[in-house]
Amino acid sequence: MSIYKSLIFNLSTQIHATSTFPIVNILLLIRILILIIIIILILIIILLLLLLLFLLLIIIIIIIIIIIIIIIVVVVVVIIIIIIIIIIIIIIIIIIIIIIIIIIIIIIIIIIIIIIINNNNNNIINIIITIIIIIIIIIIIIIIMIINIIAVIAVVAIIIPYNYAYYKHYTTKFNDNVKSKQQ
Repeated sequence: MSIYKSLIFNLSTQIHATSTFPIVNILLLIRILILIIIIILILIIILLLLLLLFLLLIIIIIIIIIIIIIIIVVVVVVIIIIIIIIIIIIIIIIIIIIIIIIIIIIIIIIIIIIIIINNNNNNIINIIITIIIIIIIIIIIIIIMIINIIAVIAVVAIIIPYNYAYYKHYTTKFNDNVKSKQQ
């Protein structure tokens, strides 16, 4: 990267010294494009990680639902509701912690990129563009975080009552059959 940078810098100084062509503006555009490409790649990686995280959470929720259905046979409904609430809170906390870590990593990477790209060149346009990009990335991550949390809560809120009602229906039917046979 430093070799590439020094080559561009030497080339720009030579051309700028012998010509009136605005090579500095072209170099600025190249730097901005490189920054945008790197940030897009980071975003794609983060989205893939969040997708994997979401799939993992769905698998965990399905396992928890199976365990809860087994426990329903012996445990009171109130205790089950408390367990469900605790599980939801734990999942939300895990999601928030992971997203905060991802945001911190992104900010560190972007700061490193800014230092590399803007070495000995404190350009206001670069700084403003970088700040706008950071704000957009954070907003996107927060939106993804909210969507993930809503999706997890929706999955738990829909599947668990359905499974409980299904279990209750067949348990009642089974008990009625047993009683009718005993009579």
